[in-house]
Amino acid sequence: MDMRTNKLAKILVNYSTAVKDGEKVLIEYDDLASPLAREVYKETLRAGGLPYTVSRPSWKNEDFYRYANNKQIEYIHDIEKALVADFNVNIVLLGSENTKSLTSADSSKMVMRALARKHLSKLHQQRSATGELRWVLCNYPTQALAQDAEMSLDEYADFLYQACLMDFNDPVGSWNEFKKRQDEIIAVLNNKDEFMIKGPNADLTLRCGGRIWKNSCGHYNMPDGEVYTTPLENSIDGYIKFSYPAIYRGKEVSGVELWFENGRVVKAMAEKNEEYLLAVLDTDYGARSVGEFAFGTNNNIGCFTKDILFDEKMCSTIHIAMGASYPETGGINDSVIHWDMICDMEEGAVIADGQLIYQNGVFVI
Repeated sequence: MDMRTNKLAKILVNYSTAVKDGEKVLIEYDDLASPLAREVYKETLRAGGLPYTVSRPSWKNEDFYRYANNKQIEYIHDIEKALVADFNVNIVLLGSENTKSLTSADSSKMVMRALARKHLSKLHQQRSATGELRWVLCNYPTQALAQDAEMSLDEYADFLYQACLMDFNDPVGSWNEFKKRQDEIIAVLNNKDEFMIKGPNADLTLRCGGRIWKNSCGHYNMPDGEVYTTPLENSIDGYIKFSYPAIYRGKEVSGVELWFENGRVVKAMAEKNEEYLLAVLDTDYGARSVGEFAFGTNNNIGCFTKDILFDEKMCSTIHIAMGASYPETGGINDSVIHWDMICDMEEGAVIADGQLIYQNGVFVI
């Protein structure tokens, strides 16, 4: 076993979620992430937590959306409710065997399932916002993830662990320093209202006055690296074209262009899978509103991997998420979707209340 796997498990248990004695800890893991799951399980026991494991076989979702009827899609087991309501900590370990397994899945079934689980998603958000639930998502290196990133498995493993700051002697100390740097950025952003996003692919205005900027520094995602908030729901106007493919529920949509008026998407186009883009945006009323506006800040993530866990953290990018907002930011947009879309800003700028704060992918405050 790669010794960095144990090092990463220690970070997830002792830093990201800070498991305490007697806390109930749900460990969900894909089949191929079993080596990391075992290390997380052991570290949870050492921390005094009460671990409960749930394996997620690679065939489950593929078979579900192929064979399930409407009644089965809408049915929610009692245990699913308990997994959201009863645990103090949720650690999710991703290790995809095939990232394209749902490409041909019936999108209407996927929407129906999301709507059936809407109350669970809201409960998860609410418990997270109040601190009742601490959670983290993390990848384990697999051939499928490496292929998507156009790397060998060894190269991808090095990339993943470097992005998680595992190449430092004191990763926890490194993440604390990371947090401190982003706190300084947030101190400025929290005092700004109107943001103008300018660049070859963007001419967008939005307002965030009264909303709270949050520091994403390894407590919910690993790797991490972003500062984010929710814009005022009716404040977004203008145009943006996203530089990278937008991937949602296993389906890739490239060349996405959105036009906004009074906070809502009034026109949407895509070079590939436009029909799917429009279907997702019509999932519910809130799907055409923005739930998140964020800057990517992780300098160890400098390339696109087709994995949103990494890609939204890329330095020199911003991202906008369509759909559900985060209650902890003050956002009130309600939707069963949350779809992050990324725009490169290496030739762009962000002006806040008339002040240039971000230019060519770098904060200048």
